[in-house]
Amino acid sequence: MTLDSIGCDSLLNVCGYLDLPDLLRARRVCRNWRQLIDNPPYTPDNLWKPLFERLYPQHPRPADYRRELIQAAQWESGKIDSVLVKRIHAHCAPICAMTTDETEIVTADKKGCLRIWERSPAANLLCELTTPTPVKRLKLTPRLLIALCATEIIAWQRSDYKRLEELKFPKVDSDAQIECDEELLALLNDNRVQIIDLKEGKIKRGFSNDDKIYAIALRQGVLAIAEGRSIFCKNLKTDRTEIRRLPYLLQNCVTALCCDESGAVACINSRGDAGLWEKDIIESPS
Repeated sequence: MTLDSIGCDSLLNVCGYLDLPDLLRARRVCRNWRQLIDNPPYTPDNLWKPLFERLYPQHPRPADYRRELIQAAQWESGKIDSVLVKRIHAHCAPICAMTTDETEIVTADKKGCLRIWERSPAANLLCELTTPTPVKRLKLTPRLLIALCATEIIAWQRSDYKRLEELKFPKVDSDAQIECDEELLALLNDNRVQIIDLKEGKIKRGFSNDDKIYAIALRQGVLAIAEGRSIFCKNLKTDRTEIRRLPYLLQNCVTALCCDESGAVACINSRGDAGLWEKDIIESPS
């Protein structure tokens, strides 16, 4: 099938009804089709602009609709677009912490500068914040951006990125860790775990142990604590606790820990050895 047998106008009229994945597949049929779709005889905006406005009605209008749509397809398919990565790195000193959710990407560099980026192919820079000391870890909740710095924890309201002075967190040491869910923050500091209410900024409870605590995790009210030889999982809503003994390879060296709301736990050590408990070990609250 050739362009002569179909006709340029007929092909472009059909392309105007295609969704983005189908339009990109049409570009790959042959070189002639790609050249025609990328550079139609009339202005390219007549083909790519309506599609962009239909898919992203709330986004600012880009200079190049075709390019932005192709980047969007790469983003949504899980391919990290090199242009997007370059945009972030071009504005940043070496990045020391990073986090993301469905709408935003937050980066922190070694100079104590935080940048909030729109999670889209455009990667628009939404806001810049500063901290008195470099950031070690970043966390996002639906309401807050939380940064663990060298000596303190700082929180900002995500609606306007105003610092929340009323949230008073404890001072932290150099080995502190934080984890959070929508309502609570877990702080590992000086071998003690404190649970802090993110609405009131008050410490609700604390846990300590004679053995060294290596890592913590928090997910929807379930707290996991990895100590020397065991992992403790505690449902903070029902107060039920379960203990899982670590295999020999993971004892005294857990470096990362995660859990879910059922109490399933995964952990890893500095050598790359991993452990996983998949079954429910904590009852869900009634």
